This record gives sequence, structure tokens and C-alpha cells, in this order.
Amino acid sequence: MTGHETPYRSIGSTLLWVFLGFIEVPAAGFALSIGGALIAETAGAFAMLLILPGSFVPIVSIVYTVFKLTGRQHDSLQASWARFFHAQA
Repeated sequence: MTGHETPYRSIGSTLLWVFLGFIEVPAAGFALSIGGALIAETAGAFAMLLILPGSFVPIVSIVYTVFKLTGRQHDSLQASWARFFHAQA
């Protein structure tokens, strides 16, 4: 409606956040958990240092990405409306 484009609405930046937050980082956490599970038989305590963080990484990454993307959308709308009303004055 305002006709203004802001850097927050860049499709490349949004796709990068989606790729990193929903695919890449959770996959790394899952791989860390699998790696810890594979060595659990030989090194029990060390394996838990890999399994526990690896199981929390995907959840934290997805939640953080959702908040980051909605925050960027909010900032974009704020900037767009500020430019719109500034041009009207």
C-alpha cells in the first residue's frame, strides 16, 4: 500500500534466514546427536555432551528464526509507513 521497498524485505536475505534456520542448523544439531549416539557405547559421558546440545539445537534454531523473520517483517512495515507519512507531510 505504501509503495516503498525496504532492505528488510529482500527476498534473498529472507531465503537465507529460512535455509539456515530451518534446514542447515537443525541438520547440524541432528548430526551432532547422531554422532553422540554412535559413540555412546564406548564413551558414555562424552557422548552426552554431544547428544544433549544436539537435541536442543533444532528447536532453538527454529524458534529463533521465526522470531527473527517476524521481527524483520515488523521492522519493514514500520520503515515503510514512516516513509509514507514523512512523504505526506
